[in-house]
Amino acid sequence: MIDNNKQTFDDAKIARLCLAYIERASMKQDIWAHTILSRVDPRIPHQYQLEPGELPIVSSYISSTSWSILTSRMVAGKYLTQTIKVATRDIQSVDFGAFKEDSVGVMTLSTGDSEEMRLQYEAGAASMAAIHYFQFWQRKVPYLHLLIG
Repeated sequence: MIDNNKQTFDDAKIARLCLAYIERASMKQDIWAHTILSRVDPRIPHQYQLEPGELPIVSSYISSTSWSILTSRMVAGKYLTQTIKVATRDIQSVDFGAFKEDSVGVMTLSTGDSEEMRLQYEAGAASMAAIHYFQFWQRKVPYLHLLIG
């Protein structure tokens, strides 16, 4: 369970509703090369261990120096020499750049204290997974207590 603005949410509810939100917007999942929903890509190094109850929502493995896990609580990953782990609720903005053009894009995540972090993601149709993961946190999580699920 996490506390977001003094409201407690269940990891399973977040994962279930977020995955449904992503799947409604996604297409061509059968051709995604680097992105997986609802489980951790087995190629991701064991540098990030899920906490008890925490659930994977989106994972992406591009190379040994470029991977990410978006969970029911956290964003964790590595891009080049930077390894990040930040609570999703602490991310204030995400810039995906040209997500339709390249096979791999770089997202820039900003926190409330103006810290910027970068992670690669699979562009094209698969970009909807990461884009809608963050949209869910911005648009739905503040009202999660009102959602049935």
